[in-house]
Amino acid sequence: MRGGTWIVLASKRAVPIHVTLHDLSKSNRPVEVYLVVDHPPEVLLSAQRGCQAAWAAAQAAECGFPRCSVGFDIRGVTPKEPISGQSGGLAFGLAMVQRRLGLNDPVAATGVVAAGTPPGPLEPVEGFREKCEAVEELARGMAGGLRFFFPRGNLGDLGVELQTRLEAAGVEPIPVESVE
Repeated sequence: MRGGTWIVLASKRAVPIHVTLHDLSKSNRPVEVYLVVDHPPEVLLSAQRGCQAAWAAAQAAECGFPRCSVGFDIRGVTPKEPISGQSGGLAFGLAMVQRRLGLNDPVAATGVVAAGTPPGPLEPVEGFREKCEAVEELARGMAGGLRFFFPRGNLGDLGVELQTRLEAAGVEPIPVESVE
């Protein structure tokens, strides 16, 4: 898989997110989220917040995004190297939107989606340098560019040297403040 959305881990790895969407037009909930394989509860919470924020942003932009059930299959994760934490929220939200819109552009993302209303503001992530190294390695294995979305709060952690390395590998670093 070269396109699609990749979740970036502090263990210096990036793994693809596979997404399944199901119609929920008869439900009173805008988005229901499930993980195909069990992960810690904070990972499910991260996916829920990311998808709720992305759905709310799509509604605000009047994109006609329907109610849906979203299933995530995070491949390449083993019990020896599990996913933990909430920094995947932005990646989950982007993965849902890319799948819904039929996009397959290669993107990598990290970002904690803050709780509250309106949903979607991003909090800085821990292990940012390691995540940048994972994105750099991922981009080197791809033909073409890779966009890397991360919280603006981590911009100070990027630094000139790391930004230069990312750009040399074909990465476009994109700091963002929210899921919108």
